[in-house]
Amino acid sequence: MNQIHRIKILLLLFPFFILSCKKSNKQINIDVSGLWSWEYVDNSKAHMNKVFTLDLIQRGSVVEGKYCAIAKNNKIIDCYKNDNLKGIIIKDTVHINFNGFYDSESSGKAILYKKGDNLVWQITSTIGDVYAPKYAELYYGKLKENKTEEKNSTKVSTCDYGNNCSCIENKSGKSLYEDSLIITCVFKEQTLEDVYSSVYNSQEDLQEFMTEKLPNESHLYSDNATFSTDYKITSDSISVYISQENGGFEFLLKKKGNTIVFEKHAFAG
Repeated sequence: MNQIHRIKILLLLFPFFILSCKKSNKQINIDVSGLWSWEYVDNSKAHMNKVFTLDLIQRGSVVEGKYCAIAKNNKIIDCYKNDNLKGIIIKDTVHINFNGFYDSESSGKAILYKKGDNLVWQITSTIGDVYAPKYAELYYGKLKENKTEEKNSTKVSTCDYGNNCSCIENKSGKSLYEDSLIITCVFKEQTLEDVYSSVYNSQEDLQEFMTEKLPNESHLYSDNATFSTDYKITSDSISVYISQENGGFEFLLKKKGNTIVFEKHAFAG
């Protein structure tokens, strides 16, 4: 075979070589579909406890889904039923863009990659209040039951206060003296007045201690000597404290962008 013949063969094979290289560059080396979970528990510092899950769907090189981040021992819920993240796979890494739920104006970027059987979540940049962990190694599947101590509820579902709302109950097993929080809810695309009205309508046993219409300003409301209700109102928050002889309740509403975060607390007398 002379040199000219060799050159002709190489020229014929060159396009196939280029095509095979392009195909290898597009090869996907990671599968992240499914539910992934992570939690941090510190018995001596309950306020540091965190739960984080990723619910992902992978279609080719595109990944979509949502995260749920519960921080400060169930007091912060950065979760909702809608998707909030999307990414693209480059070789063995998923490059993610996401938006927060708790702070509707928050956003960030993260990468996902495999470490053994675990999936690593690593945030590279954020804007606003994001409660997802900066780094976490998630295992595949639902959160594992903790047999040694009371299990906090981490289930987010449609709430009883109306539409566009998700709630989580506090099931820490602690007494009201230790942890007053009963429930936390996140409302989307509603005003403080709308959420207050929904809360009022749902609290039939407490309506006699509240005003049906939200007051225009802070004031103390009381019909008799057995109770008093203290309204503290600002442009982005509402606090309703109902004080009775044997204890009381407090409703806290806080505006974060187009999101309203609602907490209900109970206090022992």
